[in-house]
Amino acid sequence: MNKPIKVLQIQPSFYVRTSDLHEEVINALSSTEFDVTAAYLSGLPGKDDMLSACKKVKYFNLPKKSLKGLRLSAIYKLWKYCKEQQFDVIITHRFKPLYIILIVNKLLNNPARCVSVLHSNGEFERLYRRLITRLFVDKYWKFVGVSKSVKDGLLQYVNSGFTPNNVFYINNSLDIEKLTGGLLPKLAAREKLGITSDSFVFGTIGRLVKTKGHFHLLDAFKQVYLTNPSAKLVIIGAGKLEKEMKNYLHENNLESAVIMPGAVFDAYHLLKAFDVFVLSSLSEAFGLVVLEAMIANLPIIATDVGGVKYVLADQGELVPAANIEALSSAMQEYIQLDTQQLHILGEKLRKRAEDEFSIINYRKNYRDLVMSYLQ
Repeated sequence: MNKPIKVLQIQPSFYVRTSDLHEEVINALSSTEFDVTAAYLSGLPGKDDMLSACKKVKYFNLPKKSLKGLRLSAIYKLWKYCKEQQFDVIITHRFKPLYIILIVNKLLNNPARCVSVLHSNGEFERLYRRLITRLFVDKYWKFVGVSKSVKDGLLQYVNSGFTPNNVFYINNSLDIEKLTGGLLPKLAAREKLGITSDSFVFGTIGRLVKTKGHFHLLDAFKQVYLTNPSAKLVIIGAGKLEKEMKNYLHENNLESAVIMPGAVFDAYHLLKAFDVFVLSSLSEAFGLVVLEAMIANLPIIATDVGGVKYVLADQGELVPAANIEALSSAMQEYIQLDTQQLHILGEKLRKRAEDEFSIINYRKNYRDLVMSYLQ
């Protein structure tokens, strides 16, 4: 019997949730052919945290200061570990693990085949990052964007180590059956959020940071609310803009109309509370939360950024980013639709999710990529 292929998958910090695509990469690599270790540079699971399905897990639990600057102590620890374990394949997610493994792999006597999964546009806008890849990317590296938008973004950096031969994309996907089973019924979801059944609810999920465009959404909703006092807006998430956003609500008398429950673990459970999902992002590589909303049969209004247009195709309402008037107009249009019209729009998006973003294909694509690398 052939020896299993040893794979190390590294994430920047510990975090696991139901729709975690890092876990789906693990699921793609069967236990009979692969010996997989899931690793996290920082953080440890808490008492009630969801754990990785991976049989082997490595928590480096590195202090934050060791993951800044040159990261020499982190490089040494990863080099020592990889030297001992002799991995055949190393998969990194986001820039910090990529930076460390770029150097570690150069120091190994038997370099691993490496795959870097990049989750957002603009990862290499900083010059020093492009210099790092230019210096250290070699024949052992392949790069996977989570959408065609990310792939195209990488290829624009000429002479930075990225070429048509080592850059690919595998669309983010979700386990539709699993997520459907986790959705709360509409009334139950609204009860958790404190929303009455007669309200028309716009909703979104995302970190409270500038790139998510929440202030544009608030401005647009304010216009909708003036003529539709039964309208509600739910913004699920936490982040550094939370206080500023709540001040906005107070100053504009929107505290009773806008609900901000903070961070909610596996927030997709609550999607059925919404009548319409709204994405107001200024930048988005793929928009995984959009796919979650599609699975929940929700009509969607979204900004035309990154890979969102490809995810929705012609089944959602796309508006220019940072255009308050266009966003408000789309929201005004959707609030006038009856229940049946909204249902038809949601059903079309659900079908697109089923047809184009199968988790089975996602797993197959990752397995095929790893296997092709070893041939």
